[in-house]
Amino acid sequence: MSMKQLKLLEKFNKRETTEHGGDLSQGKRKTARPIAVKRAMHVVFRSDNAKGSTSFTRKNQPIRSILQKESKRFYVNLYKVAICGNHIHMCVKAKTKEGFKNFLRATSGQIAKLSKIKLWSTIPYTRIIDWGKAFKQVIQYVHKNELETLGLIAYTPRKRKRPQVNF
Repeated sequence: MSMKQLKLLEKFNKRETTEHGGDLSQGKRKTARPIAVKRAMHVVFRSDNAKGSTSFTRKNQPIRSILQKESKRFYVNLYKVAICGNHIHMCVKAKTKEGFKNFLRATSGQIAKLSKIKLWSTIPYTRIIDWGKAFKQVIQYVHKNELETLGLIAYTPRKRKRPQVNF
């Protein structure tokens, strides 16, 4: 293999080991979710059906109380949470891998029960974040989502940064 091919493969494998779920996993076979207990994680729950009366913003307080209760129960530290119209962003750090898995299961199940409809479009998206600059960027990104939802700043469309890799 050439050096370019090796670097491309290395980038592809790195992405695979730090991200999981969301649009990344649609149409692909199941793989284990990478979980880090010594680093923070960006988590996104998304629903195409959360619109109008089923919007997450209408159930802001009950969703926040579910997240608080389950984070204490499973020893998951919530650094920042943004409850948007059709998705929920979180920056978290788990004490144990099993606790994090249970946190995802419990919160997604209870929020779905609250909505009383088929809610989730994809499995939760998670990405392991390095401390320092990357952590600050995710906190700022989640905060920006929260401000856009509250109407305090104008919405700016995002560009997808994920490279399309076809083998």
